[in-house]
Amino acid sequence: EGHVRANREISLFSHAFNISREWGYTDVTNPALGVRRNKETGRQDMYIHDQMYQAVYNCAGEVLRDYMDFMYLSGQRNADVLKSDERHIIDGVFEFRQEKTGKPMRIKLMGEFGALIERILQRKANLKSTTTRLIVDESGNAATRQQIRTRFYAARTTAGIDSNDFQLMDLRGKAATDKEEKTDLATASAQLGHDDTKTTKRYVRHRRGKLVEPTK
Repeated sequence: EGHVRANREISLFSHAFNISREWGYTDVTNPALGVRRNKETGRQDMYIHDQMYQAVYNCAGEVLRDYMDFMYLSGQRNADVLKSDERHIIDGVFEFRQEKTGKPMRIKLMGEFGALIERILQRKANLKSTTTRLIVDESGNAATRQQIRTRFYAARTTAGIDSNDFQLMDLRGKAATDKEEKTDLATASAQLGHDDTKTTKRYVRHRRGKLVEPTK
């Protein structure tokens, strides 16, 4: 994870420096030019098996468990999970707009997802939380990205799982892959908010091999 973050920081620095050049604050050549980036490999072939999920889950506290369950059951991105809000609950549906794409989404409050929302609301009531955000910390305040990241790293380490084997972003891939296998590609695509099933196909095809039956 560190080498990817380093690449992002180099890009951010380079962008900020270029803006400074445009605004006339400096005429020095961008020092990020020629800096070798760390090699990044995609995680399309990473699938989080239930046993691995459960291992981390067992080492997590309520805050992280709420977050992990929400991300997996909804199939949404990190940012949308953090911004999930009580005001998104309308007539038995969780209704929101994806931050990255701006696409409106609606998820029925049913099954395990519906039970999760009830559990979260009850925990918030017990904490006398005043925020409308759904993912809250032990004090009832809206959980931050850093809080979730710190808790996840700790739970993953306690579970004895390598950082390359399980990252939070993998839960969206697990959700898509599991949904596609249980239903079909179109249903998985709709849950993730993809406009084209081709995007979903690229997203899930390498995570698990196609399930087949033996010769006999």
